[in-house]
Amino acid sequence: GGDPEQFALRFWGDGTPRLTAYEAQGITASPCHIAGGVRCTDCHAMHAGDPAGQLKPGHEGDRACAACHEPQRYGTRAHTGHAEGGPGASCVACHMPRIVYGVLDLHRSHRIEIPDPKRDGEAGRPHACTLCHLDRSLAWSATELSRMHGKPFPAPLRRGDAAPRDAADGYASILAGDPVVRAVYARAAGDAPAEVATTPNPAQPNDPSGAFEFTRRLMLGVTLGDAYPAVRITSRRAALKLPAGAATAFRKEVERFDPLQPADLRRTAVLRAIDRLRSDAALRFDTLFPRGATPPFGFDQDGRPALDALASLLSLQDGRAISIGE
Repeated sequence: GGDPEQFALRFWGDGTPRLTAYEAQGITASPCHIAGGVRCTDCHAMHAGDPAGQLKPGHEGDRACAACHEPQRYGTRAHTGHAEGGPGASCVACHMPRIVYGVLDLHRSHRIEIPDPKRDGEAGRPHACTLCHLDRSLAWSATELSRMHGKPFPAPLRRGDAAPRDAADGYASILAGDPVVRAVYARAAGDAPAEVATTPNPAQPNDPSGAFEFTRRLMLGVTLGDAYPAVRITSRRAALKLPAGAATAFRKEVERFDPLQPADLRRTAVLRAIDRLRSDAALRFDTLFPRGATPPFGFDQDGRPALDALASLLSLQDGRAISIGE
């Protein structure tokens, strides 16, 4: 029995689980299981290690991968394309990204796999690279993966959410994706390391770090008004992970924001938070984004949120209710 459509919504478009309680389906679809026979108990133990993850001692984070894969080969910049020891070199961030929703949080996928911009974009599922590089497109990811690994990684022919193919994937997904996509990218906007903004971005040559910091706050500010309570809660939590920095007035509005207040009060609070972000950013726009420079995604030339452009992405949201089977 049950509703087949609701059951299907528990998986991404390519069959990868996206809700908790389906970890077994994820691991058995992984090359690590299919070719290597990996089982749950290779990494987890019921009565050992940290109770939160039930990981065996010595199997926390990337150390679980090192039990089978040689760190001297796979932990190098030649393999990861990122500085050794940095967040971009994390095995689990790339191969087990946080794209599984459950109990008001996002958890690691247990379908251990290689990031694939074409697969992910066309299936409407989050892409590991743009969970850090929020301001980059899936086509950029395809180019970078092809360069790093010396073999072709095609770009998607279309996006599952119908947003423009050249859109910054993280920003488009937090606005235009379905409820779980939005929650995934809201969490990611709070987790993405600030140093990813120092990677040269031809679309934002003036001040990539300032653009990144204000833009991810703008996306979280907009998402505070999401129709899904879980997305609002995730967005607020993510925004509060970020240091106040140059956005002190914005942070104060987020601190007092109640995700469960009535819709009319939420709308007023969200608009106030976005207005405070604009006032926080005003001087930076004057000095770092001179007239004629490309403004950050989501802002106009005067440093105001480009509400029409944001609304065009918000209009693409898939509002279907998703039943979480856990």
